[in-house]
Order: sequence, then structure tokens, then C-alpha cells
Amino acid sequence: MKLCYVGQTKRKLKTRLNEHTSDINKKAGSPSVITDHCINYNHNFNWKDVKILNKKPSYNKRLISDTLKNKNWD
Repeated sequence: MKLCYVGQTKRKLKTRLNEHTSDINKKAGSPSVITDHCINYNHNFNWKDVKILNKKPSYNKRLISDTLKNKNWD
């Protein structure tokens, strides 16, 4: 079964992925749902298969896009 996580950030993808993997390796809690999930459930994530689904310059537009994409996975 393939699961999906949709999130939003204004930073470069590589920077954000490095933050996630660093937090997981240190077992440090973070405000990131994906990081906390990986730590708490000992699940792995395929960091090499990450895709940008949408680019929006404004925080509000990213938040709306993020909400709609996550809603489609319900």
C-alpha cells in the first residue's frame, strides 16, 4: 500500500527534506507531521520519490492548495 503526505513550505525542497531527515536521525520532535510519524511509528519514508505538486508564492494560497490536496486523500 502506498501512502501520501502533502505539506507546504516556502523554502527549497532540498532544504526541507534535509530538515526532516536530520530531525528523524536525531529522533528530535518537530512541528512536522511526517517527522513525528516516522519517529513515533518507526516508519520509513521514500525521500527520493518526493514530488512538487504545486507552486504558490503566497502562504494563504499554499495553505488552501495543501488543504485541498489532503482532502482528496480522505
